[in-house]
Amino acid sequence: MECGERQSWHEAAQDLRTKLSRYAAKPRFNSEFEKAFVFFFGEGPDEMQDVLEPQAFGRFMEWFVHDYRLSHGHRLIELFGMEYATSLSCRKRHLLEAWQESRMTLLQIEAIDRGTIKVRDLLLGGEYVILPPAPVNVQGIPAVGRLLVGRLLRVGELWEMPYGVTVLPSSYRERLLQILRGEYRRYKKNRGGDWNEFLQEQGFVFNDLIESIGDDIRSGGEIRYRWRAFFDVTDKSIGVENMRDAVGNELACRWLKDLEGVSKERTWPDMPGSLRVDKDRLTITCFSAEEIDAAKRIVASRLGHAVRHRLDVIERCEDSGIEPGSWLRPALVGRHGETWPERRFEAAAAWNGIGGDDGSTDSEERELLASVPMIPAALSKPEYPTERQAQVADLFCSVLKMTGASEAHIDSAMWLWSDFCRVRSPRIRKVAVWAAAVHVVLGRIEGWRFRASTLAELYGVTSASVNRNAAMITDELDVKQFDDRYCVEHPVDGLLTRLRAVTERDMSADAEELIVEGFSVLRAEVAERLLALRNVVVTSSQELEQLSDRAHEYFLRQVGCSAEDPFWYGCFVDWFHFDWKIPVRGGRTVLEEVLASGDLSPFDAQQLQGWRNCHPMYYVVDAASFVSSEDSELTDELVLRVLGTQEDVTVFWPLAFGALRRGDLLLARVVPLDDMRTVVAPVLHFHASIAPRVKKRLDEERALLEHWNGRRMSWRDISARYAERLYAIAYRATRGFPDEL
Repeated sequence: MECGERQSWHEAAQDLRTKLSRYAAKPRFNSEFEKAFVFFFGEGPDEMQDVLEPQAFGRFMEWFVHDYRLSHGHRLIELFGMEYATSLSCRKRHLLEAWQESRMTLLQIEAIDRGTIKVRDLLLGGEYVILPPAPVNVQGIPAVGRLLVGRLLRVGELWEMPYGVTVLPSSYRERLLQILRGEYRRYKKNRGGDWNEFLQEQGFVFNDLIESIGDDIRSGGEIRYRWRAFFDVTDKSIGVENMRDAVGNELACRWLKDLEGVSKERTWPDMPGSLRVDKDRLTITCFSAEEIDAAKRIVASRLGHAVRHRLDVIERCEDSGIEPGSWLRPALVGRHGETWPERRFEAAAAWNGIGGDDGSTDSEERELLASVPMIPAALSKPEYPTERQAQVADLFCSVLKMTGASEAHIDSAMWLWSDFCRVRSPRIRKVAVWAAAVHVVLGRIEGWRFRASTLAELYGVTSASVNRNAAMITDELDVKQFDDRYCVEHPVDGLLTRLRAVTERDMSADAEELIVEGFSVLRAEVAERLLALRNVVVTSSQELEQLSDRAHEYFLRQVGCSAEDPFWYGCFVDWFHFDWKIPVRGGRTVLEEVLASGDLSPFDAQQLQGWRNCHPMYYVVDAASFVSSEDSELTDELVLRVLGTQEDVTVFWPLAFGALRRGDLLLARVVPLDDMRTVVAPVLHFHASIAPRVKKRLDEERALLEHWNGRRMSWRDISARYAERLYAIAYRATRGFPDEL
């Protein structure tokens, strides 16, 4: 066999990628390709062929080749190596071996030189010099300071990113790191493993992150501030032949003076911000501290003594434009040649002295200058700049341990407090008040059932002060229930979002609290009515409690969940009241027994009569719309399609909307309420990527049940007779289908 050393590393890599692409396109992998496609995007190729962008398809193909495990457990790149490695040249074998260890990751551009880009891995650490990817494979404009999401492949002494590469503004760095830390926290708790294993097994999460942030960018989200740096121009005759128009790379400018009087702002290809010259002033405009820092360095290095840095301005961007009151701070003023990173701590200290008489400072201003260490996420730890902040962390960690919280919950609380301190730097008078507030916020994220007053008593403080500080943390970090950044108890390792679980023991006591914490104001009326009707069943079925032990034993045996798990106990209660056919009562359900008793008011009886034969079903989210009612308030409606059929239903959605998206899978009980259809809790929400695995298990279950009954069965038949088996599939899904591991 010829070693093939005459072929360059780059040519060998290009040839190997072609071979891998042709190998992946073999007909033998067609079914695997379609399953992987649905898992990755939540829809099939036919549905997405008109809307799928080349970069998104590139991300999918590199994941399919490098990470996706085929039905026999091997990755496609591994299978290719088994079959063809012996026929490859030496260089291609070396490349293939190295590429099998590649991972999706998050990078930050540190420098752009001629023909190469220097990047830093924000997740695993390390610096790399990469060849610029082909423009057709890049979504966004690379520039110093910006983020890259993609896969690094070693090619000789350099690295390449040949597949779908996404460029994101550097202002999203902390948000991305927070979400990825949350995903890894859930992965480690449920599956174990380090960051390397997490990135290989869960690489598909990057696609969801890109899609969600892409929606933000298109809607103008996350752009809260505009950074501007002003320079005096001392020599306009300096050459800037490599400057290009920001749109289209046209109209090359030969001299700095050519920019004057031009309406459009211009930029260099690797410049993160735009430039404009007006008389003797040059202005740089960027949208993050990292970008303005990089842009100032580039201008200083390329224009030299032709410009002199004067000052920086930070402006807050509102929906209607730029706020009139911009912030000019002497601490930001620098002379030519100085760089921000060396002065950032000094600048932040000077800024902190501008606060009010009580020593407090504007949190948003401080956030702009906060120093963020370039420590990779795999090695980073929560940090607390002051001793009082560290004391708060020590206290809530001790109480969380005392109350039985897991190590993952404690880690989440520490990062929650660290993130808040980074953006707000609170003035701490009472350590216990802030510690209790962090505990309360974590509990609300996880959906723990406790009252703030009870927790305040545990910490020895007043509930009013705890609620005030908890509201401050929630507002500053924009915390939501089951927030991906901090939530630990996602039912499916970060792929499933639990919208609400109402257990029998909570309903009567905490109905008001549920409405306040779990539901929006717009949905409060419907939510309250659902809870009230649910409580009618709870109260009226008290005399049947002697039957619950037998039913509970059967439910646990069928589903396999823990008897102590409050969420699954809530599922049992729901199943016990509406689905379980009582053997000693002629096969009637608890609801039917309550209706037959005649103890209900006519109104309650009429409403609950419509709930008979309403059993849980798996639905696919087809569409979400916001519909204005007559009183101008907004109500949320969903179009749900019964999984495996074309049957759909439009429902009013009374729960927290969360991250619900088209293609997601729900296990829900749809019931009538007046002239609408809605759902009663608990509801299980599966990310679209898990739907194919759930559907596979449902199809297997259906075949088995049809074999038992000797006839074809519709999903409604199965739901009415074997609802507990639907919960069993959901429970196995929450554990990642352990029989597949």
